[in-house]
Amino acid sequence: MKVKGFIKYILFAPIVGIDVPERLKTTAMFYRIAEVEECFKNRIATEFEALIAIFSASKLVPLDETWFRIYVYLFRKFFPAHAEKLKLPKVTLNEYELHKLNELRKDIFKKQIEALRNNGR
Repeated sequence: MKVKGFIKYILFAPIVGIDVPERLKTTAMFYRIAEVEECFKNRIATEFEALIAIFSASKLVPLDETWFRIYVYLFRKFFPAHAEKLKLPKVTLNEYELHKLNELRKDIFKKQIEALRNNGR
């Protein structure tokens, strides 16, 4: 992918979520910058963006056990000090959970690219 495409993605692809706090959007941008090549190569959003999407979904409906475990795994990864304070358990994702996480990341990336195209970017 050309540098121009990377820049468009980094700067203009939307953060998928509801009422996402600005500090999380800013943090997501840093992860997007760091992982842009991998994201384009694998057509997948960052794990941090998946964390935001799950956080947003949890505002609408309770997470089932699978999504709760994925959320805890990601939360511990990106916010270890907070996870320790909350005494969240350490989670290792099984094959199914990793698959669901990667499906979500691919879906987020697809929605981001579609949004860029629809906005003429």
